[in-house]
Amino acid sequence: MRWQFDWGDRVDFLKTLAAQSGREPAALADRPELYEDLYEVAEAFATLSASRSLSMGLGGAVANPIALAEIDAYCRLAGITDTAEFYRLIRAMDGAYLERVRARRADGAAAPRPHDSTSS
Repeated sequence: MRWQFDWGDRVDFLKTLAAQSGREPAALADRPELYEDLYEVAEAFATLSASRSLSMGLGGAVANPIALAEIDAYCRLAGITDTAEFYRLIRAMDGAYLERVRARRADGAAAPRPHDSTSS
């Protein structure tokens, strides 16, 4: 997920750069493969991330963790039966996302956006 947070919105640019230069950029070469059984979770994370609340902090809005109620509602709507495992995976992804947000805020950069990890 960290690669996706850092480079996901630039995949098309990286591919264009590779096609034009004839060399694959290191960022594209380092792109990890998402296991097929995690596509659903990655898509769910992108959807759920849009529902997160924000709090006002020093320097502006601060992203909060995705609420358990949102994850529960998603599980019910999507028919997910192994809710404990789904919750664990979403929380792990959310923790990685929030860690990146905090690091970027500390560096003064824009917050990363979660992306549809199944897109090319």
